[in-house]
Amino acid sequence: MDEARTEQLREQERQLVHFSAIASYRGRLTALYLLVAADGIINAVADAVTSAQDTGISVLVLVLQLAVRLIWFGTVVALMMTTSAWRRGAMDSLVLDFCGMLAINSIGLVVCMSLRVYHVMISSLPNEFPTIREYHEDAGYQTLLLVNLIVSLVQYYATISAAYHMGKGRYFKDSVERTVLATPFRSATSMSR
Repeated sequence: MDEARTEQLREQERQLVHFSAIASYRGRLTALYLLVAADGIINAVADAVTSAQDTGISVLVLVLQLAVRLIWFGTVVALMMTTSAWRRGAMDSLVLDFCGMLAINSIGLVVCMSLRVYHVMISSLPNEFPTIREYHEDAGYQTLLLVNLIVSLVQYYATISAAYHMGKGRYFKDSVERTVLATPFRSATSMSR
């Protein structure tokens, strides 16, 4: 009877750990998708204005997009923490598997901040750039805007693709099994035998 009860408790524990791991992954994935959407909205709206922006609005856009991108990067790391490679301490293999996405995210942050800082600089010179037309006639602004658009699209794809691959069995299923094996209850019951 005691053996059957122990096995039943183990099964309940496995199910609980499995559901909590799925919930953790699902929550982080949802947050990541919301951050990608928020960044896309900021990119679409910030440079599509029809009149010259004052410096305050440009600084607000810079701070908002910087916050979204940094939280995004943190969410990607949090998503990586749900994998079995992270729990085993094999972060080098995890970083190698997702190095392209991490590099694109880093490049995207630098390019985006360059564009936003340049936009703040232009908006702080109302005599030289009185209308939005002068903004878009500036070669530096055009170049940064185009590069930001391309890098952002690649970044969105790389992040969503990496998040999808982190949820595959190679990273996720093994993670749940290792978590169940490493639980204190499992260790205590195996020592009592």
